[in-house]
Amino acid sequence: MLIEEYPVNENFKLGFSEHISRNAYNVDENLGGIGFYSTGFYNEFGAGAYLAFKGVSLEFRYGREIDEPRNRFYFMINYAFMNGESSK
Repeated sequence: MLIEEYPVNENFKLGFSEHISRNAYNVDENLGGIGFYSTGFYNEFGAGAYLAFKGVSLEFRYGREIDEPRNRFYFMINYAFMNGESSK
């Protein structure tokens, strides 16, 4: 993943990201739910953008599988309650 971050001011940041990834998921081999699972993989590329204000960030990311024409959309909200800054 490559991330570019642009600090607008001390508390507000704008960022962009690009990624190439290999992801895994569970596959039920017998399709009956008895518990015989294996792992399936897919390759994905994508891009995204995020906004960060103090300890809260909002991120939107788009991904597309390389081998199949499947699109994925991700929306994430993060809150950092222990960010390593000492109180002054």
